[in-house]
This record gives sequence, structure tokens and C-alpha cells, in this order.
Amino acid sequence: MHNRSAAIFAYALILLALAACDRAPKGIIPESKMDDLIVDLCKAEAYMELNPAEFSSDSSKMILKQSVFRQHGINQKDYDRSIEWYANNMDSYRKVYDKAIRTLDSERKSLNKKSKEDDAKVSLAGVRRTAKGYYPSTGDSADVWIYDRTFTLTSNYRRGYITFEMSPDAESKNGDRYKLSLKKLGFGSRFSILLAAEYRDGCSSLVARNSSFDGWDEFSLQCDSTREARRIYGYIRYDVRPFSVAFIDSVSLLRTHCAPAQYSSFNLQKFIPNKQNAK
Repeated sequence: MHNRSAAIFAYALILLALAACDRAPKGIIPESKMDDLIVDLCKAEAYMELNPAEFSSDSSKMILKQSVFRQHGINQKDYDRSIEWYANNMDSYRKVYDKAIRTLDSERKSLNKKSKEDDAKVSLAGVRRTAKGYYPSTGDSADVWIYDRTFTLTSNYRRGYITFEMSPDAESKNGDRYKLSLKKLGFGSRFSILLAAEYRDGCSSLVARNSSFDGWDEFSLQCDSTREARRIYGYIRYDVRPFSVAFIDSVSLLRTHCAPAQYSSFNLQKFIPNKQNAK
């Protein structure tokens, strides 16, 4: 009997400790559930942003959001009341937010791992899979991107760069054209993207611009047909809003050989001469 009483007392202490860890008062979505709700709402927002035709009206967006609420056993008033409380209790909000981000990042890594495994299987056939089709890894038209294709960016990083650099392979030719494609979901975050070629004579060609809208974006760089490229490089600079998250997905870099019809289209491209040669 004594052992049973001790066990009950220990169990009660555990329940009290768990309750103490969760500061949300009665009527507020507890921290232990709020992080899962944030994860599902982020997924819903991502789905709507990536499928604008299906969610062109506020009512269609609200239907999806309400379905998430029903899944968690709450309504709009519960959510609004809880958000107001968390906004005034930032320690609790940071706690649930950080846990939600870790969950999203873990899922992203799992998906990225599976994508790499699928890419490895496809590569056995000599091609690479991108979101816009299948391209060979070598040849006249080839996807030469060698880095991760998906990125999860959180406000813990806030500002930073995703950099890339590669040397042209044996299939490369003077006058090649490179097209960087990526899909962004920033929830108001800002991006700046640079795609450039450095030639063996020290000159460079580049295209750079800000990119703030969500969805597909493409950047094309036309290399000079009279110069040999030494490296292709660039960056994706990001500035994530506080307490937010951003996603970059389906990155590819398609290289095609010189096409006379496209060669004159430089898309606000800049040419930087070698300063030493200019002297």
C-alpha cells in the first residue's frame, strides 16, 4: 500500500511539473498543442501559395484554414484569443515557435533525403529530375546544379547567403546559357539573387536583382561567345522576417549551348571588364 501511495504521489508530481512547463492559462491553446498547430498552418499557407488557382478568393483560403482548426479541435475565436495571449507572452511564443521550426526543418530534411535517393536512382539512367522535367547531367542541355534543391530558412538565421560555385565541365562551350530556376515561399521575406560567369581573361558577366514575390522565378545568364568561362557562381541572399519561416524549393541550373536566336537576349545583364586589361 505504501508503494502504491508513493507511486501515485510521484505521478502527481510529474503532472504538476508538466503543467508548470506549460504556462498557457485555461481557455488558451496550450504550448504542447500550439506548436503542432503552427506547423499545420505553415503547411496550409505553403500549399495555398503554391496553388494560387485553387485559392484565388479569401473564402477558399478560409475554408482550408478552418479545416486545420477543426483537425485540432479549435475554432477561429480560440485561435485569435490564443494568439493575443502568446503575443503578450513572448517567452512562450518563442518556445512553441522554435519547436515548430525544428519540426518543419526535420520534415524538410527527410524530404530532401528522399529526393536525393530518388535523384540517385534516376541518375543511373544518366538524367536528373527537376520540378520542370527531366534533364541529362551532361550533354547539350544539362542540369548542372550540384547542391541541395530545397532549403528551409528561419528567423534564427535572419540574414544570410546560399552560395554556389562550379567549374564548367568538358561538355561546356563558349556562349553557353545558364538558367537558374527556383520556387520561393517567403511569407514577406526578401531575397536577392546573383548569377554570374567569370572568364579566364578576368572579365565577368552577371545578372542580379531583388526577388520578393512568391512562386517560380528564373534568372538567365548568357555567357560571352568569345570568352571561355572559368567558373559559374552566385548566391541567394535572404532576409527572413522575425518569427517567420521561408522556403526555397526545386532549385535547378540548366545549361544550354549557344542558340543564335537567344544570344542577343541579355535580360538586364551586366558585363564587367578586367580592370588590369583596361589599364
